[in-house]
Amino acid sequence: MIRRAVDSLSIGAWLLIIFSGVAAAVAAGMPIVTSYQEEAAVRRLATAESRRASQLVFDHLYSVMRKGWTRSEIDEIISRINRHDETMDVRVYRSAGVAEAFGAHPPSAEARENDPVVRQAFMDGAERLVESSESVRYLYPLLAEESCLSCHDTANLGDVNGIIDIQFPTEELRVPLRVTLRSAGWLYVGGAVALFLLLFIMLRRLITRPIVELSETMRHIVDRDDLGRRVAPRSIWPREVTSVADDFNTLMAELEESREELLQQSVRDGLTGCFNRRRFDSALHGEAERARRYGRPLSVILVDLDRFKPINDIHGHAAGDAVLKGVAEALADNVRSSDLVARVGGDEFAILAPETGAEQARALASKLSQAVAEKRVAFGHLSLSVGASCGASTLDPETGEGVAALMERADEAMYEIKKARHAQRA
Repeated sequence: MIRRAVDSLSIGAWLLIIFSGVAAAVAAGMPIVTSYQEEAAVRRLATAESRRASQLVFDHLYSVMRKGWTRSEIDEIISRINRHDETMDVRVYRSAGVAEAFGAHPPSAEARENDPVVRQAFMDGAERLVESSESVRYLYPLLAEESCLSCHDTANLGDVNGIIDIQFPTEELRVPLRVTLRSAGWLYVGGAVALFLLLFIMLRRLITRPIVELSETMRHIVDRDDLGRRVAPRSIWPREVTSVADDFNTLMAELEESREELLQQSVRDGLTGCFNRRRFDSALHGEAERARRYGRPLSVILVDLDRFKPINDIHGHAAGDAVLKGVAEALADNVRSSDLVARVGGDEFAILAPETGAEQARALASKLSQAVAEKRVAFGHLSLSVGASCGASTLDPETGEGVAALMERADEAMYEIKKARHAQRA
């Protein structure tokens, strides 16, 4: 059941499923990506903020130490810094050498002894960033420089004289950052959805719609047997789809031409080009029904050739075929476009004449007999001709006469004329 449902999906449905899946994946993945970006951004901002604050604190402390401020005055400055910015906890630890030269500092001694991060920073003089779920701790070692040796005469260049320890709560950064990232994330999702929607619409217009039109055209051709129907490519269609439509139209034109040829072969006599007996019978029944329904005249003329057999016997069938073609031309040239000329036997022809009364039919029969008699057919060095006995009959709508009776009367009229001609020649 699932397989049948999948197989029955259209291209448009597949595009919609893919579009929806991508949109859902983007929406589902956004919180994960945003969370990752938030953590990375918090670390970068916290590190930058702590480094900036440490440098400011160091610059400030260095300036007051050069002025000769006492340890208690320096501690007061640090307290004021913490009170000024309650989001940060700033501490300054002295090295053992500085404490020995300028006086003991219990918090520094305790940190050197009990805090492994502080102890390691004093040992290698490297900056450290220690992250936790709620805060970022940044340790900034104060290395002895040339300008420091004038006061710290027991220190060597590059020794760690102290450490500025700053703890920065990350929640202070997370709140505005989270709002910014989420807004940007949803903006990204909205942009992605809009982009995929635009892509979906373009694919429907450029690919799905042309295929649907091709399918609808094929269905119309099958349902209505209309081989003349064509697909009209649009200017916005891709070149490949337009090529498919052009090839389809070419195929349909060839198919229509082949069908027309087959149709003509099925209703035409192969030798003379006249309609055959099958087409004559079909047209006769149709015209008879119309004549009876609307009370209109309808006539039939049967033509039987005279002196045709001797031509076949003496000059051969090729000569007989040439004569039959000539007779067909003479008949077609002397009837109306609404009349139908058919070859219904070896040397027998029939003319179906709608809207033709009895007098008109007899006059037409006489005209056709004369036209055939006057027709000269060139065959090699010969000029061949035949005669024609033409019998006419007219349908009487009021009597309810059928086509069989109509044809029988025309046949009788034709043989009456043929008998009279034989008697006349005798």
